[in-house]
Amino acid sequence: MNKITFLPIIILCLLIGCSKTYASQKYVFDSNEMQKNIKKYTVSNAPMDELSCGLTSILFSKELLNMLKSNEAPDMSKLMDVDTTPTTIELFKDKIFWDDLGQETKLNDNMITLKGISGETVKLELIINEDNINFKFKEEKLICIFPFKKST
Repeated sequence: MNKITFLPIIILCLLIGCSKTYASQKYVFDSNEMQKNIKKYTVSNAPMDELSCGLTSILFSKELLNMLKSNEAPDMSKLMDVDTTPTTIELFKDKIFWDDLGQETKLNDNMITLKGISGETVKLELIINEDNINFKFKEEKLICIFPFKKST
């Protein structure tokens, strides 16, 4: 056969092979894992850091994110009295969509910034593992890791 006959087939194969788009993956905050292994997820070691990381993890609850979405000032006493529901996120190649916040955050060198009330922001580092992801939170000397597992 003529070489020119194979050219369209080769180009078609290259286009199909190179056009694979990055599919998104849903993850849910693994609050049970965080509670069971709080020592593992508290990187810093000051006396109250485990408690601080546990309290900070409420950021990944549907209830708190819905309050932030509606520009409601979070009432921590209400959140402490109820079982909170872990939030779900959708991870893309270059961004994260926060389902309960209705907010999209761009990934910049594995860093994201969440917008909160009164213009406050929370910076998180995305750590991608084989089967899950984590967010690393640093504030002054407090360092926490927040585990997320793949959603089924």
